Amino acid sequence: FLRCLDNLKDFDETQFELGFIHNDFHPNNSLIDADGQIFIIDFIDGQFSFFIADLANSLFHLLIHGSEGIQRAKAFLHGYED
Repeated sequence: FLRCLDNLKDFDETQFELGFIHNDFHPNNSLIDADGQIFIIDFIDGQFSFFIADLANSLFHLLIHGSEGIQRAKAFLHGYED
């Protein structure tokens, strides 16, 4: 914990963009239709925050769900690229 804290002492929040984030994206908060399109649902935890926080939280939740999570993680990252 202390090593992590040392790394944060020089944190420059101006390097990261802010915007509306989902803040709780995981397989249970998305639907896949018959064509393979993914729809994100349940924005109850959405907030204005750093995009990087949404990426970290979401990728953690997605990647612990095996191959289905990997597919959704790729779609999630694609959404950030667009």
